[in-house]
Amino acid sequence: MLAVRQQVASLSANRLPVDVAKATTDIDAKLAAFGVVVAGRGGAPTPGAVTPFNSLNGSFTAIVSMSQVGLDAAPTQALIDTWEADCKEYNATVTAWKKMHL
Repeated sequence: MLAVRQQVASLSANRLPVDVAKATTDIDAKLAAFGVVVAGRGGAPTPGAVTPFNSLNGSFTAIVSMSQVGLDAAPTQALIDTWEADCKEYNATVTAWKKMHL
């Protein structure tokens, strides 16, 4: 996302026709919902940004791995809370993704 936002910013630096300038502003606003930090590369996420799909995938993988360790044990409340929070984040990310494609 960062590379695309950088390309949009370089376009915006030029004198563009009004409709193209509006389109670049619109796409940048949609991309901003995803933040600018690539998961696993350090830094803080952009405030208000949704959780990227790759970060959610890592979280879900960790939850499944922890669940497999104690196959006969019920999940802890912390594990359930994390799963539910990640599901909400996933829904927010899917919603933002769909809005970006409009």
